[in-house]
Amino acid sequence: MIQEKRGFVTSIPAGFFRYSQRRFVGVPGATSQDVLDHQVPQAVFKFHPTVITISVGGNDLLPLAKGAELRPVLNTFRKNLSDILRRLRAGLPQAQIYLSNLYSIPKIKETEAIVPLVNRVISNVTRAFAVPVADVYRGFRGRTGLLQIECDNAPPDEIHPTNAGYRAMAQAFEEVARRRSY
Repeated sequence: MIQEKRGFVTSIPAGFFRYSQRRFVGVPGATSQDVLDHQVPQAVFKFHPTVITISVGGNDLLPLAKGAELRPVLNTFRKNLSDILRRLRAGLPQAQIYLSNLYSIPKIKETEAIVPLVNRVISNVTRAFAVPVADVYRGFRGRTGLLQIECDNAPPDEIHPTNAGYRAMAQAFEEVARRRSY
């Protein structure tokens, strides 16, 4: 089994999805365009997974911090996410695909308004491809200790989960997979 150093994938119990290997192809800083250009071809042409867990979209929001307008950012993300799922469904029709929605970051107040809009895009796109959504937003909502930005002396841009946050993400994927198996 391939072990990753961190992330929600390593927090999912090895036997949960009945797979024999884990491949972590996530890249820090990747946008939905990066996933479309790099990770999707790896999945389809190299790894041939039977289960795919995806967390994408947070880095697509970074241009907003530099003054980009929300509507074009959401439209680009919507198109890229649709293309990601379309290519995965076409290239790996038997694969179980699970996608997470996004968590908001209480110390960055703007995310309280923006993340629900992104999550609506995720919900609409995944519904069109019959892809279940792991509700990470709900799993993080109202809880503390899940984001590195909350830690003492953390840089203000350290918005990634702590180990506890990654476990919460894994739990959201486990919950949606259990629901799908019934």
